[in-house]
Amino acid sequence: MRLGGNNKRTVHQKKQDAMLQAYDAHAREVLRYATIKTGDEDIAKDIVSETFLKTWKYIQENEVKNIRALLYKTASNLVIDYYRVKPRNIPLLDDMPFEALPRHVPLEDRVDTAISFERARAHLQKLPKDYREVFTLRFIQDLEPKEISRVTGKSLGNIYVILHRGLKALKEELKSHE
Repeated sequence: MRLGGNNKRTVHQKKQDAMLQAYDAHAREVLRYATIKTGDEDIAKDIVSETFLKTWKYIQENEVKNIRALLYKTASNLVIDYYRVKPRNIPLLDDMPFEALPRHVPLEDRVDTAISFERARAHLQKLPKDYREVFTLRFIQDLEPKEISRVTGKSLGNIYVILHRGLKALKEELKSHE
């Protein structure tokens, strides 16, 4: 009997350690994602806190193979819940604030990146909303297509089609403005 108790403690401790590692590895990027989606860093911080709390509760009862995808899915659902309660325009890649750019990047590179985003905004706005969301997750949040599929609920094949068609449309748009 005592071994079972110790074994349960060990499983709990392993889950706790995994959650702490997940927080250290992903909290900053989930905050950036929530900030981009809400346009408000304070609201984004609340969403991140709730994301990790809900994820912790979930992993107590369930086996998780990809905690990063679960964190993004949870944060995405919380953002949706936020907009259900307080509807407004949902910011996407084309509305990304300069402050959401990674801080570890030198200021000059961040400014160059911000200028590139400004140039791309007009072109990105012409893409369908679903395309912009997938582009944000892929190219800003650096999620893999499989993770994007889990976050959005779209099939993996659909994610690849959106990425392919979106890139093709952007290339055509850029060519027409050269």
